[in-house]
Amino acid sequence: MSYPQPDADLSLLKGLSFFRLNTQLTSPGDIYESPQSARAFAVGPDSDISKIGVVYYDPTQTTQMNKFRLGPERAMSSLFSAQNVEPYMPVYNPANPENSHPGKILIYSDDAYDPTYRPQFSDPADTVIITPPRLDVFSFFAPPAPSVQSSRVDKVFDFPTVPRVNGTNTWLVIPFYGRKWGQVTAIGETGDPTTIAVLGISYMLSALGPGFATGRAFETELFPATSIDEVNATNVIVTAGNQGCFDALVIYVEGDTEVGIPRLRVTMSDTPAATPGT
Repeated sequence: MSYPQPDADLSLLKGLSFFRLNTQLTSPGDIYESPQSARAFAVGPDSDISKIGVVYYDPTQTTQMNKFRLGPERAMSSLFSAQNVEPYMPVYNPANPENSHPGKILIYSDDAYDPTYRPQFSDPADTVIITPPRLDVFSFFAPPAPSVQSSRVDKVFDFPTVPRVNGTNTWLVIPFYGRKWGQVTAIGETGDPTTIAVLGISYMLSALGPGFATGRAFETELFPATSIDEVNATNVIVTAGNQGCFDALVIYVEGDTEVGIPRLRVTMSDTPAATPGT
């Protein structure tokens, strides 16, 4: 979890009509809180996370707690109360009230994330580089305009050179949560081929709660190990309709120091089209 935590009170005191939580996840159990009630929530444009959990105070429930899942398809509008005095009941102990948790709004990733993931067939000496996913969500203090939408922008991850450690193989793990279209472009060096492969992975959930994974993942081969160079470049297209949905794309790059280092570009979109944004 990033520290200091983003402060909803500061946003309100500075005259903003919303609180924006825009941060990279550092662990699967990251939970952020807001002491301010909200009139609407929307997924922010920079979010890699597609399923965002929101917990709010609800006195009609025996636990004083209710929750919903926010997605990039639409915003969620209503009055979501934060309670800074009355606690959520599951952790309330009358004999030890200082350990109770006030009914503030809680925001967390409902997508699984595993910063310790290693591909099933990776060698212990291989380098695994995981790009942490970003959580971006808006909490509105006043009813937003009807035009407010919950949507994510197209993203591009560029790797002019693939990081290598002592000539070992490299596995790049790129967040891909719920994207409908993706493309991996790999270009090698002229006359100096290297080998790449592309996997789609879905983290295996554990019993620890939302977001936690088991250290393993379901792995689907999207592009088999293939030698490429500048002439024999490759484009791998991933669509939800053809291959399914994945939490991340994994790109394997051969680590032999005698071969060229490829240039990589990973493009993704929530638009199920051949070209992002169309």
